[in-house]
Amino acid sequence: MMKIFCVNLPRGLRGWTSFIYKVMLIASVLPVLDGMQAIGRGNSDILPGLVTLAFGLVLVLAGIAGYIVAREEDKHENNA
Repeated sequence: MMKIFCVNLPRGLRGWTSFIYKVMLIASVLPVLDGMQAIGRGNSDILPGLVTLAFGLVLVLAGIAGYIVAREEDKHENNA
């Protein structure tokens, strides 16, 4: 494993896929927080805030699901 900026870089396709899902999960926090802030301001910012919040939550769910699938494939491969 290579280490860059205190992050262990994975080897192989499954490792990179899992790493990409982790990064996507961390990055999806920004749209969620932005949407919540826009909703908190109220008035004309509510609808765009809801759209941004929904987009961020979809990214969170996709990141979690992808990470779980990648981990399950690793477990299945190790048991075989």
